[in-house]
Amino acid sequence: MWITSDVELPQPVIDAHAEGQLVFFVGAGASFDAPSSLPLFGALARQLAELACVPFDEAAPIDFFLGSMPENFDTHTHARELIAPAGSAPNSTHAVLVRLASATGPLRIVTTNFDDHLSSAASARNVDVCNKWFGPALPLGDDFAGIVHIHGSVLNEPRGLVLTDSDFGRAYLTYAWATRFLLPMFQKFTVLFIGYSHDDPIMRYLALGLPSRTPRYAFTGEDQAGDPKWTRLGVETIAYPVRDHDHGALVASLEAWDARARMGRLDQQSRMAQIVEAGSTLTPVDHDYASGRLQIVDGARQFAMATAKVDPSRQLEWLRWIEGLPEFKALFDGRSECEVSSVLAYWYSDTFVASSECHGAALQTVQRLGQTFSDVLFHAALSAVERLAKSDPDAARRWKVILATSVLGRSAPIDPLELSYEAGELAEPISVLRAAVRPFLVLKRPWFVDEQVATDIPDAEATWSSEEVSLTSHVLRAVVAAPCGDPKIVAVLEESLNAAYDLLDVYHGASQWDRLGAGRSAIEAHDQDQFRNPIDAIIDGLRAYGEKALSKQPTLIERWWCFERPLFRRLSLHLLHEDESRTPDQKIDWLLDRSVLYEPDIKHEVYRVLNTTASDASGAVRERLLSAARVGPNLADDLPDRERHDAYMRFNLVVWLVAAAPSWADARDLLAELRAANPDFEPREHPDFDSWMTSGTRRVTLPMEPDVFAQALADDPKVAMDGVLHRDYSERNFDEPRWGDALSLVRSIAGTRPELGEQIWTDIDSRTDLGSKAIDLHEAIIEGWAKADLGEVADTAVARVGTVVSTSSSARSVSKFILEQVQSQIESAETPALTAMRKVAHDLWAQHGNTFTHRQEDVLSAGSLYLNCWPGDLTRYWITEIDRRWRKQRDEWSGLNGEEGSACLI
Repeated sequence: MWITSDVELPQPVIDAHAEGQLVFFVGAGASFDAPSSLPLFGALARQLAELACVPFDEAAPIDFFLGSMPENFDTHTHARELIAPAGSAPNSTHAVLVRLASATGPLRIVTTNFDDHLSSAASARNVDVCNKWFGPALPLGDDFAGIVHIHGSVLNEPRGLVLTDSDFGRAYLTYAWATRFLLPMFQKFTVLFIGYSHDDPIMRYLALGLPSRTPRYAFTGEDQAGDPKWTRLGVETIAYPVRDHDHGALVASLEAWDARARMGRLDQQSRMAQIVEAGSTLTPVDHDYASGRLQIVDGARQFAMATAKVDPSRQLEWLRWIEGLPEFKALFDGRSECEVSSVLAYWYSDTFVASSECHGAALQTVQRLGQTFSDVLFHAALSAVERLAKSDPDAARRWKVILATSVLGRSAPIDPLELSYEAGELAEPISVLRAAVRPFLVLKRPWFVDEQVATDIPDAEATWSSEEVSLTSHVLRAVVAAPCGDPKIVAVLEESLNAAYDLLDVYHGASQWDRLGAGRSAIEAHDQDQFRNPIDAIIDGLRAYGEKALSKQPTLIERWWCFERPLFRRLSLHLLHEDESRTPDQKIDWLLDRSVLYEPDIKHEVYRVLNTTASDASGAVRERLLSAARVGPNLADDLPDRERHDAYMRFNLVVWLVAAAPSWADARDLLAELRAANPDFEPREHPDFDSWMTSGTRRVTLPMEPDVFAQALADDPKVAMDGVLHRDYSERNFDEPRWGDALSLVRSIAGTRPELGEQIWTDIDSRTDLGSKAIDLHEAIIEGWAKADLGEVADTAVARVGTVVSTSSSARSVSKFILEQVQSQIESAETPALTAMRKVAHDLWAQHGNTFTHRQEDVLSAGSLYLNCWPGDLTRYWITEIDRRWRKQRDEWSGLNGEEGSACLI
């Protein structure tokens, strides 16, 4: 947990302190700063050497050196005099240590210091010390409170001070009174060292005499924190910055810790309210405070109370933030049942599920975290939905259908076929098949948007619990095994398909397109349907049933048509095509009676019937068919370019009829008439499909050559851009330029002629009719500039880039720009553009750092995410920028500056 912006405390240390199980082990470093001003152990040895008139041995361990002092030199008495000078007094470290040690229970401090400053600091602040002990007369290590001077004290006889190797030997090895105290102490308590280095003699003796794997921690400067000696000593370090020998960051962290430990309930509530009100873009300190408080019931309740008082937009920020916490995530994996989870479940349900404004955000949370609800979340959501129904019945129905049918492990079906034998053996009992074909909804992020609006509902698809291959084999085996026209098997399959439509209708409401059947190109087996889903098993089962039963149940065609669902109607038309009992005239009349010639959802099946009937139909039926073709489709009045769409749909149908009946003269005449009216119309390769999937590589087709475009920009930027912007990019001709090709042209020009990129930017900003295309063009220019030698336009280009930082969709373009530019200038001295890029980097994180998300299915590893997202670019930018500054200032290097340090803490 970040206790200050400089210091991160391990959670076990904080927990041990809160539980009264932490011992502070204080060394000479605590008494170094004024007004204590006492020497460290090494400096003390040097002063004693000077008094004894002997040279100080730098190579020898300090305790060995002190043990080798002349026999006529009273080392202990002189040491006592040096450690107790007049004017030495407790410093800020002593003051905060005694307060912190007594904040959550009895004070427990063990010290190797000889001075009495800890006790004096405690007396000055009315801190109860309880007891004081001086070695060798020590208490039981696993049952003590107070201050333990394990190496003696200036208050006692000098000979009791542990200074020399002989003293250490008696304390830790022969008499071992220090070891007898420390061993049970380390076994019972968590120990935190303050004021020691890894080379202090005490550390060597502790390593020799104490058990491993006891919880030991030490505050140490950042320059020593990574030293492997600490690891060999079994000590986990807590680093803090030391600037110009100033250890103020340590004292500040201890003070912040003490203040945190002493916070009462009202203090905690006020602090949480302040954090929530300020928004979810948090400092590391506030982040760790809030996340730590959310691990306990009181903290979760305070968070819920605080978020209830802010506006909905702020609440949505906090919902996205809390989605990253394990305590909240656990609600969506079915495991969490603790009291904290209950508080968070009802907060989520009451604040978002029950809200007519925010219920869509709550569904987005389900889409991101999963559809496996814990018990408490499930019941909290049920209660919230009842309240939602009073303000927004449609939203409530959407939530009800999720809760009633699609919560994994609860209302969503399991896969009963996992228990079954392999396909090819006996058919499943009808009850097992009924369970296997029960659909449910799975929430998805919309594929057609880069960034979801916070309150939008996510997409939802109907699916089945069984894998497509297994489901298809079991369904078809059941159809084959059932008697011809068996009502039970068809009822199960019809219910499955109708239920899927019902789920989608409740969730999405009325829709103009067939979500369920959109991925199925044809009812019959077709190459376009090689990528299959579980819905294909249901379609194939109904198709196989219909083909088998058609001779006995010719009314099945009308039955399925009357369901009025697109897939049922397509199945009905498939059976009409297969029906050998009906004549071509009867089949065409059947189509015309239902006015389906131009229905888009059933187009392929209608055309397929026409393909096998038009050539053999009677003249009267042909005339009726051609008359219907002339009338055209019933298109919406507000459809853009309505007349052109109408004309092409009539043209496309007549092309198909002529292909089906080449000798049909009236059809050929109508086609010639339509061609004359629309000379640019060309037949599609597959007129019966509105889309066709193929594989291959498409080359970039630029709207014009880059050098031509560059010259046009130099002559008149507005005219040049009109030539690009006013081109029709809507046609789907494989070799014609598309909007992406236009952006490639702009990107290329900005990369090779950055000053022309600036002209294009100016022209874009002067136009008011571009809409989202303006964002596309800005991003293309930025991406071109990223790879350019910007030269004289560098300052202007960076300023331009800074203006789009607030646009979330442009974050990747911005991050790549600053990364590639700083990489290309790695050996450069400071410039205004480099300075401005650092501000862009800070602003980018400030704007979007708290809202970054990624699709789990798109990430193969942490490494791929690091290389393929804007926060990864931003991280690499700062690494490169720090490297660039170090290369230019290596002789004066003093570590990260404030700007770099704050970036690394983001």
